[in-house]
Amino acid sequence: MSVTIRCWPALTSQRIPASLHGLSIAHAGQCIYDGIRVEEDAAIPNRKGIRLDVLAALTHLRIPVISWPGRSFSREYHWKHGVCRKEQRRLTTNASAQQLEPNTFGTEDFLYFCRELGTVPCLQVNTHTGRPQEARDWVEYCNFPGCSTLAELRSQAGSAKPHNVPFWDLAAAPFNSSPYFATHYAERYCSFAAAMKAIAPDIHLWAGPGTPLQELPKNWFADFVQSIVPTLLPQAFTTPCRLSVPAPEDCNQNSSCQSYVQIHELEDKIKALHGLLRYYQPEHDFSLTVNDWRLSEDNLIQELTEPRRTIQAALLGASFLHSMHRLAPLVSSALFGPAINVGQCLAVTQGERIYLTPLYHIFDIMRPHREGRLVAVKSSGTELPAESLQPSRPLLDICASLTKKKLYLTVINASQTETLEGYVDIRDATISSASGRMVKGSKLTDENNWENPSLINAKRLRPLLDNEKLPCSFPPLSVTAFSLSLSAR
Repeated sequence: MSVTIRCWPALTSQRIPASLHGLSIAHAGQCIYDGIRVEEDAAIPNRKGIRLDVLAALTHLRIPVISWPGRSFSREYHWKHGVCRKEQRRLTTNASAQQLEPNTFGTEDFLYFCRELGTVPCLQVNTHTGRPQEARDWVEYCNFPGCSTLAELRSQAGSAKPHNVPFWDLAAAPFNSSPYFATHYAERYCSFAAAMKAIAPDIHLWAGPGTPLQELPKNWFADFVQSIVPTLLPQAFTTPCRLSVPAPEDCNQNSSCQSYVQIHELEDKIKALHGLLRYYQPEHDFSLTVNDWRLSEDNLIQELTEPRRTIQAALLGASFLHSMHRLAPLVSSALFGPAINVGQCLAVTQGERIYLTPLYHIFDIMRPHREGRLVAVKSSGTELPAESLQPSRPLLDICASLTKKKLYLTVINASQTETLEGYVDIRDATISSASGRMVKGSKLTDENNWENPSLINAKRLRPLLDNEKLPCSFPPLSVTAFSLSLSAR
C-alpha cells in the first residue's frame, strides 16, 4: 500500500510536556529490591546501593518525574520505617505484594535515586491507613528549611538542605471505587491537604480514585469534586489507567485492533472527565494526571509468573504515548509503572545481568517529542479496508512535533501484514537533512528475553531525500522515527 504523510510545521498547537513520559517505581515483586536496590557490598556494581546498570539505563531516558512507593503499597506504607539507620530499620510486611518489606529503600534512598537521575520526585501518601499528622510530618521532613526535630532527623540522615519535593499524590486506595467512597474520600483528602499545606503551602497535591478510569462509576468525580472544600482543591486531579494486552496465545489481527480501540475510548473518557471537572470548577486552575498507567496481560497468571515483554505490548505503549501527546494540555503528567522487573516493564535484571525490553526502546524513540509543539499532520491511503473489523481506524498512528527548526515525526504501523511505502511531504518548508530510527518485530509475540536480550531494539536509518520529499517505508509491527532539519522555502 502507498501512503503520503503531510506535515504543516507552520500550524502548531499545544506543547507536549516532558512529564507525560514519567515513571513509577513500586515495592512490588523485584522492582525495588534486586531491581534498583542491592546491598552496598554486593558483587553487583552499585553506588550507595543503587544498581549502576539500571541507573545508566534510566539516565539515558532522562526521565522527567518518578513516583514512589507505588500505588498499592502506599496505602500501607509508613515513611518513618525507612529513615533511620539501615541496620535499625524494622522488617515489616507488604500485604499488597504478599512479601516481606526490609525498609532498606526509604525516603532518602528514593530522593538520592532521583538526584542521580536528575528527575523530579513525586511521593505517594498513605491516605488509607495513615493519618494527616503523619503526612504533615513527611512534608516537614522533606521540605522544611528551618530548625525542627524532623529537619534535624533529615540532617542526621545526610541531607542538611531540604529536598523541596514538589508533587504529593494523595490518591485513594486502589479498591475503593464505590459512589459512597467518593464523598468519604473527599473528607479524608481535605484533612490531609489542610495538614500538609499548613507546613508547605507551595506543594502541588494530586487527588483522585485508586481505580482505573475505565472501571470507575460514572458519577465518582462529580461526587468527589462537589465534596471538596474550595480552598483545598488539588492542583491536579489524577487517575490510574489500565491497558489490556492480549495473551500471546490469543494474538491475532482482531485482538490487536481491539487493543487500540481501548486507547481511543480512553481518550474520550479523559476529555469527558476534563469537561465535567471544568463544569463544576470553572474558576479553578487544574490539570489531569495519569498517576499510574500500565500494560496488563489478559492472562493474569502468565503476567504474574512469567510475563512476556513483546513487540505487541510495546506498540500499544507507543500508541498510548501518542494519545497523551494529543491530550496535552488537558493531561499534564503520565507515569508508567512499575518500571523495573514487574509486568510490562522497561528493564529486567537478574543477578549482575540486565536486558532492556521493547517498551524501553519505545520510550527512547519518543523522547525528542518532549517540550516540542504538536504539528498538524495528515495521512492519505492509510484507512483499513471496509470489510475490516475497525473500518474507521487508520493503519498508521502518527505524531509530529516541532522544536525550533527541527521536526520530529513518529509513525506506528501496528498491522501484522501491511507494509506502507510512500513519502513524507513537509508543507511550506524544505527538509535540509534527515535521520531516523526504527523499532520493529516480525510477529506479535517477538520479545526480548535472557536467551535473546537484544532481538528488538532501536536501529538507525539513513533516509535519503528525493526532490524535497522524504521517501519512507513502514514495515508491519514497527515504530519509525524521523528527525528532520527544516529551512524556509
